[in-house]
Amino acid sequence: MQKILLIEDDIHFQTVLATLLQRSGFMVDTVFEGHEGIERAKSGGYNLVITDIHMPDTDGINVIQNIKAFNENLPIVAISGGATFQKNDMSKLHQARHLDINAVFKKPFEHEEFIEKVRELLGIKPEDLDEEAV
Repeated sequence: MQKILLIEDDIHFQTVLATLLQRSGFMVDTVFEGHEGIERAKSGGYNLVITDIHMPDTDGINVIQNIKAFNENLPIVAISGGATFQKNDMSKLHQARHLDINAVFKKPFEHEEFIEKVRELLGIKPEDLDEEAV
C-alpha cells in the first residue's frame, strides 16, 4: 500500500482530504505543522507528500525546499486556498510550480481530479485498481 504524508493545518480540510485518500486505498499520516512534516518526511517510508502552502509555523515553500534537499525524487503536491487564502498564496503557488514539484492545486479542487493526479504520480494505472478503490 502506498504511504502519503499530508501536511495541513486546517483540521476540517485535513480530515476530509485524509478520508478521501484513505477511501482511495492509500495509507495516510497527517501533521498540522510544516516543521513536523519536514521531520516526518526525513524519516522516510513515504511515496508522496501533500503540503499546504500557508501554515502558521512555516510556509509550504520552505517545506518543499527542505524535503527536496534530502530526497529530490519524492513526489510533492502543493495545495492552498480555502477560507484562509491570502493574496500572497497565489504567488507562492506560482513559486511552488518552479521548485520541481509534481502538482499544484488551489482549494477547493475536484476530488476526482486530485485522486487521479495522486495515482498518476504514484504510477498507479486504472487497470491496477480494485473495484473498491475506484
